[in-house]
Amino acid sequence: PLAVQIDQAVPRDIRLSPAHTNLRFIHYRKEGLDLYLLVNEGEETVTGDLELSISGKIEIWDALSGASRAARGRITDAGIVVGVELERRQSLVVAIDPSGHLEDAQGDAQSEDEPEETTYAVETAWALCDPVGAAVNLEGLGDWSQREGWELFSGTLSYRNRVSIPEADEVWLDLGRVGDIAEVLVDGSSVGVRMWPPYRLNLGSVDAGDHTLEIRVTNSMANEYEGMQLPSGLMGPVALVGRTRTGGVHAT
Repeated sequence: PLAVQIDQAVPRDIRLSPAHTNLRFIHYRKEGLDLYLLVNEGEETVTGDLELSISGKIEIWDALSGASRAARGRITDAGIVVGVELERRQSLVVAIDPSGHLEDAQGDAQSEDEPEETTYAVETAWALCDPVGAAVNLEGLGDWSQREGWELFSGTLSYRNRVSIPEADEVWLDLGRVGDIAEVLVDGSSVGVRMWPPYRLNLGSVDAGDHTLEIRVTNSMANEYEGMQLPSGLMGPVALVGRTRTGGVHAT
């Protein structure tokens, strides 16, 4: 077949091992960087080793949050290999600086164990209010499209709570089911937005102890304009997940 002949004649610019049909990409160059935009168009997490036909310093950028982190890889005859993981509908940019130095994943003096996770259910009462802070006649978690008087409401409501952040190397917030968009604020500062499952996000540098947690949920406009009564609001369950690394194992 022609596709096979082309694949044999022209070296691939990018390859994922194991291959996944839901991964899409585009490669472009800008300001001396090689940028690979990766998009997971499927419903399942895409995980694997990304083989690139170029070498240099690697950074991975989150296309939604704008966060970036340095990444390690290994050199091959064709270029470099870097591990990637894209959750459902997630987009990432793998940025390569050809003038920079690749940090070798196999050259580490230590490799860390997988972190231990502890889940803490957030079961205290939630106060609901509108965007200007006025209380509304709704209580707790649940689908507000199933509450009397709210069946066709489209807009934003805030869920507020006082929670105790556990001591851990990382603390994640798992919102459970949401309809549809959730912004999370801790002590009034936004820590992230999620627009589709999984509704999980890292709380970053928040210290352990008591904090005010606010979750602003915006549902679909189809409820008001089309009378669709789609699931709306924060349905949960809501939980904090503490991740603690137990230590490293020296490489030999």
